[in-house]
Amino acid sequence: MSKGSFGRWARRLLAGRGRFWPMLFLAGSGGCALGAGGLVAAAAPAAAATVAAPVGPAGQTGLVRIPTTDIAPEGTLAVTFTALGNRNEAGVVYGVADWLEVGVASEDGPGGAAQLLPMLKGRLVAEDPHGPGLAAGLQGGDLFAVISQGLPGGWRLYGGVGSGRLDGFFAGLAVELSPEEVTGVDSSWPKAQASADWLGGHWTLGLTVHWQVGSAVQVALEDLQAARVTAGFRTRL
Repeated sequence: MSKGSFGRWARRLLAGRGRFWPMLFLAGSGGCALGAGGLVAAAAPAAAATVAAPVGPAGQTGLVRIPTTDIAPEGTLAVTFTALGNRNEAGVVYGVADWLEVGVASEDGPGGAAQLLPMLKGRLVAEDPHGPGLAAGLQGGDLFAVISQGLPGGWRLYGGVGSGRLDGFFAGLAVELSPEEVTGVDSSWPKAQASADWLGGHWTLGLTVHWQVGSAVQVALEDLQAARVTAGFRTRL
């Protein structure tokens, strides 16, 4: 990122979500990730943002295991269900504003008893051609900060840092799959997204299919070993 681009990005941050400043302390821990995102931004223009599918880690917008800078659309409620071997997860996320989502997740705890976990994410900086987007929040009891940057051809790159299960550095790469781009002809087939996320030294591959507006199915191979299936539904309240 050039000095001028960084200056513009910094001004956007300082002029941004003042009502969300209590979460800004998380952004400091993402300094190394911001540097990486800056290099990407200098190399290519940002791709157009897409509406996040109603699937992700315990319902929070994201890839398979990592959060992203995407936010649930304002005024929408998303419900997700995940099956991973003998472990089940469910999540409910509400888009409070175009920059803020809140929710709660349920997952099997010790002894098989379900435990409820808070979910919170806010976008501090929107992604644009001059620099990466930045979001921070809470996934269960784990804090995180994450950046995103669009690349040509529908690709997006993610990087972040967190605590707990998100401890250390995590990263992800996703690409929007358009049937027209694959076949060269118009198609009524649903759109899909292929993704790979890296967390705790392990890769997870995923494929998310948007069957219709407001619903999606995600199949993934967690740690390249365990099959994971998630169904998500979103409605406007």
